[in-house]
Order: sequence, then C-alpha cells, then structure tokens
Amino acid sequence: MKITIKKYESKDEGKFINLISLCHEDEYLINIVNSPKLKFAYSAFFENELIGIIFGWTSSFHPYCTYFRIL
Repeated sequence: MKITIKKYESKDEGKFINLISLCHEDEYLINIVNSPKLKFAYSAFFENELIGIIFGWTSSFHPYCTYFRIL
C-alpha cells in the first residue's frame, strides 16, 4: 500500500468535491481552498484516488490564528 502526499492542485477539485460528499461536509470548503487566505493544502492519494486532504487558512476575525481542516 503506497500513499502519496503532495501539494493540493486545482486540477484535483473534482476529486475534492467527491471527498467532501463522502465525508458529509459542506461545499463551502472549496471556497476556503480557493481563497487568498489559504496558507497550505496537501492531498493524500492512494492509487490515484484522493483519500484525504489537510489545509490551513487565516481569518480576518482572528488574524493571528491559523485554522485547519482534515478530511
């Protein structure tokens, strides 16, 4: 079993939408990943299938905090 981790690329957005659906999350997460406030985003793949993602972003409300999400 080989899991590959790489920086998130916008070409994987369709796979990300599918992962959001599988995790029963809201689609607003796509807006965060495409936002200029995004700090980092990494994707985990198994046999070319997106199996996980982690990303972090900042907010104007708490500018000294970094929020993150793992799916």
